[in-house]
Amino acid sequence: MFQFLKNSDLFKTTIKNSIQVFVRFVIGILQIKIVATFVGPSGMAMVSQLQNSLQIGLNFSSLGFNNGVVKYLSHYHYSQSRKQLIISTSLLAVTTISLFLGLIIFIFPDFFVLHVFNSREYIDVVKYSGVHLFVMSLLNLFLSILNGTKQLRYFVFLNVFASLTGFVVVFIAVYYFKLLGLLWVQNLYGIIAFILVVFLFRKMYSKLKLTFSLVVLKRLSNYSLMAIVSGVLSPLTFIVIRNAIVKHTSLDDAGLWDGANKISTNYIMLASMSFSYYFLPTFSSLTSSIAIRHEVKKAFKLIIPLLILGGLVFFLTRQLMVDLLFSVEFTGMVPLLKWQIIGDGFKVLSWVLGVLLIAKEKTSFYIGTEFVSVGLQIAFVYLLVPLMGIEGSTLAYCLENVIYFAVLCVLYYYIWGRSDG
Repeated sequence: MFQFLKNSDLFKTTIKNSIQVFVRFVIGILQIKIVATFVGPSGMAMVSQLQNSLQIGLNFSSLGFNNGVVKYLSHYHYSQSRKQLIISTSLLAVTTISLFLGLIIFIFPDFFVLHVFNSREYIDVVKYSGVHLFVMSLLNLFLSILNGTKQLRYFVFLNVFASLTGFVVVFIAVYYFKLLGLLWVQNLYGIIAFILVVFLFRKMYSKLKLTFSLVVLKRLSNYSLMAIVSGVLSPLTFIVIRNAIVKHTSLDDAGLWDGANKISTNYIMLASMSFSYYFLPTFSSLTSSIAIRHEVKKAFKLIIPLLILGGLVFFLTRQLMVDLLFSVEFTGMVPLLKWQIIGDGFKVLSWVLGVLLIAKEKTSFYIGTEFVSVGLQIAFVYLLVPLMGIEGSTLAYCLENVIYFAVLCVLYYYIWGRSDG
């Protein structure tokens, strides 16, 4: 085992990337504690509702280009001119669309605020959410450029800087202005990091000529549908489930469900962020089924023991976790976590196979499995929550991820398991 880790490129890349992953994990945990302490379960549910809505908008404003940028910059690493054309085209397209969507939201805030909060109370927060779309779209695009060009030092530094400055802004906002401040700060979260991005981008690409290529746009668009469908369905599913829980139980219960999901988000982030710098470029570069099977086997050989160990530790310390990370109002979350932990493990394994589908541009398969995943979870929630209460929501999550992983395994075998080509 130790010899395997020593010789594993995945493990080496993960270690190099571990600083920013650890920082973001710790900050994510601290933010959970802050939000739980200052606004409670109902406030957490409202903040999450806004965050999920912003995620939907962000996926449209970024055009789903980020994975495509990583893929093609990695693929054309030998050609400076092609790399610059990819960077220039993606920059022009994302800037234009993010500004356009921000303007639409600013002009028609009533439509959006009613879908987010079911009232006009926070209309100004929604009205200026275009700031978030513009800033975060360009910030994420630049991170994708760094990933695709394998500039790990800058990639790690920028992620750490964005996380630290964002945390400071969030803490100040919630400490002085409670829920209202926490909602407003979602729009301003990445501004300080964005200013640094502008400086770094001008320094690194001072000779970049802004040229637009329809050919590059078309190639990047091959990834758009997959990324947008995935990026929209996930937060939209959270919104639907949260509304279902509120309908059948209460807003506080929706906050408990959100708390369990926030633990999952940080738990899964340890895997997905650690490995994301490695998997997409690596899978993109593989050309034979034998090489793909070998890489997937290596990935599972490393990830599965870590998932089992991490899940076991988390299960045994779940009461302590809730006491440390939340407030006494969240005690009812503890029974939910056993199903959440199992679901998380299968979600991480599914993520590896999902990245493989993205890297190999298996668009129809990827989108189909995403709809299966969403459909299953929503159906299980509407079936189980009325029968079991709030615990039914996390059991639904567990069942959905087990079935989703099984579906991806069947697809993996169908596409790559039977051929040596």
